[in-house]
Amino acid sequence: MSHSGNPPSEDARPLSFRSLYSQGFAPVAACGITIHLAEPDRNADAVLEMARECHSDGTALTVFSELTLSGFSIEDLFLQDALLDSIGVALEKIITGSHRRAHEASLDTFRSVGFRLEPPYRDLGLSRRLERLPFVPGEAARLQQDCFKAYSIQVAGLAQRLRATKLERVVFGVFGGLDSNHALIVGARTLGQLGPPRSNILAFTMPGFATDDKSRNLAHQLMQALGTTSRELDIRPAQTRCRATLIIRSRGRSSDEQNRSQGGEPTTIFSPISG
Repeated sequence: MSHSGNPPSEDARPLSFRSLYSQGFAPVAACGITIHLAEPDRNADAVLEMARECHSDGTALTVFSELTLSGFSIEDLFLQDALLDSIGVALEKIITGSHRRAHEASLDTFRSVGFRLEPPYRDLGLSRRLERLPFVPGEAARLQQDCFKAYSIQVAGLAQRLRATKLERVVFGVFGGLDSNHALIVGARTLGQLGPPRSNILAFTMPGFATDDKSRNLAHQLMQALGTTSRELDIRPAQTRCRATLIIRSRGRSSDEQNRSQGGEPTTIFSPISG
């Protein structure tokens, strides 16, 4: 995106046919810098350094992304006066540096163009239609085609994996939700193509404290409908033991902190639960 030379002045000789400017174009550079969060002055220096490099390459316009001076993920700092003031100072720094480096010799040739800005204050609505699900096709036939294509790719990938590993049995965790149910359907289709019976699919559902009856029943219905070998493993006892262990270890840390604050040695507390 570089071009030798700067934009021509009115007294310059006619440009050659090969020049971008003679065709109504100008070299533009889209730039990205390493952004330091909430450090506008430091980011302004990086912007100026990049702009000077682009100017040396003959670029007419250098463009940076939004929020380059402040950074994106700074949460409530966006509304703090200290940050906003420092951004204003950084902007002045960039403007001054840009004039000095790129336009110092032609500042007298600038002219001011006045205009009146009257933005509408009423609700204009959306300028374009926004789909309810913008990341998938809105047309039903196209949506079905794309979904089947993705499904076929998953089946082909699993089939290749099973052929490479020479496995004839697969294990799935089925919980009644969309993801695990879809995975089980992909597995059933794959074994159907490779030849082994669907009983070679070992499908396990593991209800816990957060599992409702609807999800549990859907998992069992799907496993039965596909003809898989199904089992149910109740993980609630394991969850109870894990919770008890975490509570005891948390109490142990509290005791250690108290002992340290009193100048004593930390006491290690182990869970009495065994098995």
